[in-house]
Amino acid sequence: MRERISNLATLKHAIECLSHPSSADESDMREAIYTAIQCMKEKKETISNQATCFTVCCQMPDRWVDYFCNMLKRMEFCGDLGHSEYVGLYSDGDGDFRPKFFIDRVFDKKEPINSKNIENGTFYDAG
Repeated sequence: MRERISNLATLKHAIECLSHPSSADESDMREAIYTAIQCMKEKKETISNQATCFTVCCQMPDRWVDYFCNMLKRMEFCGDLGHSEYVGLYSDGDGDFRPKFFIDRVFDKKEPINSKNIENGTFYDAG
């Protein structure tokens, strides 16, 4: 049985392996994925008994990463406040933004909502 993941250096190594898969061997990648999942499971315990823990692995060009992560943190911030707003990331059609996602669970396809506030967007609302 593995010990609880509490060492920030271990998590940083996991993120590094996942960020640069070509420089990590298969064993490092497996360990990195396990570490990331364990960290999320530990965080889940502090969120809610109703929360579902899942992992999204993402590969995207470096210049987009900070913006994408800030979008996720803004979603978390709004949720913590109970504040409603559109949160998104503009995906330019010039071919520069081509992220790849691996999601470790099966999910149902949901139709986007229509927004009168913003044109040319796809929005999802769980209600």
